[in-house]
Amino acid sequence: HVDKDVYPATWSAISDDGLNFTWEDGKRMELADAGLLDPSVVYFDEFYHLYAPRPGKGDGAIYATSPNGLDFIRQPDVVVKGFTDTKFLGNPTVSDGSMYFFGTLEPKTSWAGVFCAKSSNGVDWTVLWTKSGTFADPAAIETPSGTLVFITSLQGPG
Repeated sequence: HVDKDVYPATWSAISDDGLNFTWEDGKRMELADAGLLDPSVVYFDEFYHLYAPRPGKGDGAIYATSPNGLDFIRQPDVVVKGFTDTKFLGNPTVSDGSMYFFGTLEPKTSWAGVFCAKSSNGVDWTVLWTKSGTFADPAAIETPSGTLVFITSLQGPG
């Protein structure tokens, strides 16, 4: 018997001002046999798409969709064909009618840089570029003026 309360899950909170949040009841997404960590969600083509790194894997993502952003249905895991190091630890965004995922390169067990992949449906991904380095978990958003703002986490010594 597996106690589901042992594993991390995805929950939600709501805010009227972006500063003060109220915890909502009910898990939004969980795995029966592992923790669901570092999820990211984007609204695209009339659905919310949730991505989270696959536990114990250096590539791909747990993938789920929702019509309302609250009730997610798990879909088959997403991987980038031809790549074994594209971990979906990062952030999706939408621009010009396509979805982009800015994720982490993880060829073994440590950070090796970041990648950008593009999709027209949230399932099939094409890598546009990679950048090697000791950074990971990127987030990117396009401002109304068209500027891409991009940040990452840096891997510290040790």
